[in-house]
Amino acid sequence: MHTFDLAAAAKTALTSGQPPSAWDQRLRAAVEQALGDAHHREARFLIGFTLALAVFSLSVDLVVAPQHIGEVAAFRLGLVVPLGIAALLLPRHLFWLQKLLMALLLTCFGVSLA
Repeated sequence: MHTFDLAAAAKTALTSGQPPSAWDQRLRAAVEQALGDAHHREARFLIGFTLALAVFSLSVDLVVAPQHIGEVAAFRLGLVVPLGIAALLLPRHLFWLQKLLMALLLTCFGVSLA
C-alpha cells in the first residue's frame, strides 16, 4: 500500500515549475482546503472587526454630529450589525454567501459613515 506524502508532493510540485493544474489531485485538494480555511478565518476576523468598529464609531458620531446620532445609530444598529451577525453565523460551506453578506456589510457601513 502506497501512502501519500504531502510534503514530498508539494516540494516536487514547487520545484518542477508545473502549473497547479498539473499537480497531483490530492495536493491540489489539500492546497484548496488550506486556502479555503484561511479565507474563512480572515473573513470572520474582518466581519468581527467591522462590527466592533461600527458600534464603537457611534461614540465619534455622537461628538461630531450629535444632531444625527439617532439616524446613524438606527441605520448602523438596524442594518450593519444584523448583516454582520448573519455573516458570522453562516457555516463554512456557505462561504460564498458569507462573502456576499460581508460586501453588503462593508457597503452599508461606508454609507453610514457618509
